[in-house]
Amino acid sequence: MDKIKVLLHPLNILAFIIIIFFGSIAHLIYGNCQSSKLHYMVQRYYIHKYLPDWLIDKTFDYEVDLYENYSGEWKVWNKKGILISKQNYINEMQVGKYIKYFSKGQKQLEGEFSMDGSERSVGKWIFYHINGNKRYSKTYSKKPPFYINKKRWRNNGIIKSEQNLLNEKPVGVQSLFDKDGNIHKKKYFDKKGIFQKREYFKNNKLIKTDRQE
Repeated sequence: MDKIKVLLHPLNILAFIIIIFFGSIAHLIYGNCQSSKLHYMVQRYYIHKYLPDWLIDKTFDYEVDLYENYSGEWKVWNKKGILISKQNYINEMQVGKYIKYFSKGQKQLEGEFSMDGSERSVGKWIFYHINGNKRYSKTYSKKPPFYINKKRWRNNGIIKSEQNLLNEKPVGVQSLFDKDGNIHKKKYFDKKGIFQKREYFKNNKLIKTDRQE
């Protein structure tokens, strides 16, 4: 009983509360901001000006800086607590899946980086209109030569164009679509990016071929 009385002494309770308080403050300032959404928001938006230089990037609107040699998922929230991006790192190199959101939480883009640490885009990247429809996509070949397939969509979800590229030069078929999604025009290039021919369509039927660039 005497030990319990000692522990419950007001001064001991006060000391315990003080330790918990300052421990929590220290954890908020120096702890891992990825441990929770609240932790990130406190560091990023409420005590960012008081954080040590090694923890904050003051050149970029006081963004919480990526930790040295960080590995794992890294999430970013805006001041309203809405997730605006999540990405993955291995030793500070961006790898794997990356997702970005509009300020109100709708998905803005998603894609993937190579796992070899080169931070090269791989697979399919999709960009969205704010209404949720696809706006733009890039599909990268996984092995060299690195071909890129690009597609664009109108705000209403109807496809607008499709391109195939190699080293930023058009190769293969390049297609344009009308407002209803019907094929309107095709351009053909060889593997060196040299123009071959152009085809015009109406109601998805070929009506004209032109071989002059």
